[in-house]
Amino acid sequence: MFGLLRKRRRERLRRQMFPAEWRTLIKRKVRYFHLLTDEEQDRLCEHVRILLDEKYFEGCGGLELTDEIRLTIAAQACLLLLNHPGGVFPRPALDPRLSARVPGPGQGAPRGWQRQRSLHAQAR
Repeated sequence: MFGLLRKRRRERLRRQMFPAEWRTLIKRKVRYFHLLTDEEQDRLCEHVRILLDEKYFEGCGGLELTDEIRLTIAAQACLLLLNHPGGVFPRPALDPRLSARVPGPGQGAPRGWQRQRSLHAQAR
């Protein structure tokens, strides 16, 4: 039942015109967008619209998410799924309990990453 409703909602979203200002922003913010074919760009935009409709994005540490941030994150995430054989989102990504979280201002990478980065820099 829920699968049918989700499918209908996604079809409705696909029929809507993707906002031109969103596409312009994706072109500016997503490094590899210009390397995609027109068909891939259109498919990516469909995926972005669906992801933004189905997932909640939350800023951490007081970061207030703008539409620009949400759109950029969604486009980058959807690049990973662009040619995935499972459709728009593979089954685990559909878990309604999942939400996207974004690091807030002043929050760096995890400590282990910093340490590894420092060791790598020292090796040079």
